[in-house]
Amino acid sequence: MGRALRIGIPVGFVVLVACAPLYAPYYSTVLVWELRKLLAWLALPLLAAAFVAAVWLVRWLVLRRRGKAAAGPGGVAGVLGCLGAIAGLALAVAWLVYGAYLGDRAYMQATQVVTEPVPALAPRAPYLVGKAQAAPHLGDVTGEIADITYLPDSDRFATLVERSGWLSGYEVGLVQDVPLGGTSRAQQRCSFDVDVADARISGWFGHNLGRKISEHKRWVRFEADDAYVTCSGDTPVVVVPLKRQTGLLVVTERPAGVALYDGRTGKITFTTDTDGVPGPSYP
Repeated sequence: MGRALRIGIPVGFVVLVACAPLYAPYYSTVLVWELRKLLAWLALPLLAAAFVAAVWLVRWLVLRRRGKAAAGPGGVAGVLGCLGAIAGLALAVAWLVYGAYLGDRAYMQATQVVTEPVPALAPRAPYLVGKAQAAPHLGDVTGEIADITYLPDSDRFATLVERSGWLSGYEVGLVQDVPLGGTSRAQQRCSFDVDVADARISGWFGHNLGRKISEHKRWVRFEADDAYVTCSGDTPVVVVPLKRQTGLLVVTERPAGVALYDGRTGKITFTTDTDGVPGPSYP
């Protein structure tokens, strides 16, 4: 029984970790993202350590075959260990500098040089004004304002309101035209179906929008502050810009389209054509 436990527990743990993408796509995505970032920095030092370990292992096997394993490898192992530590530290410092350069170069390869003049930045109301103007137009809404986002395509402010309760989603979306002076001139309010669309970015358990996105599209992530709401008629749509990782030794983040969360049906759709999205998206 004890032997079965000693073998079964490690095997079960390995199977549990290997199957994590099936039952925990959100957390496995977070784990993969963080490990890829670490691998980019630790790859060369780990290769140096592996090389030194391989040399030591070969020498130990040769000495063992000759019957000298007990006499020789101790001092050599210490020397090789010191050499491995020095080589790993030197490679880590070198890669810290050169890796940052490679990352910047990878991003620069995706840039384009244009000759058009930079568009003028039109004046707009500050975010605090947009938030203050939203409160009077929410009416009997009992939730709390979760996000204020400026939509440059329509020159409007979008307000996303969370429903009260830790197992609930969003309540309403409000899109309003906020002039530089005076009160809001035009508003469009759209309500969520709280019985069907009951997820939000910071929700718990099955009410977490990030988990729902990971269930449909693996290995993409987003920043919670980048999500915003728009009103398509009377239907609120939560727009979540997505990003993905590329590369192995040089890991960079690239746009991966947007996720559109329907506030009436609770369905999530994905698109890489962001020209039709009224708000900002990556990059």
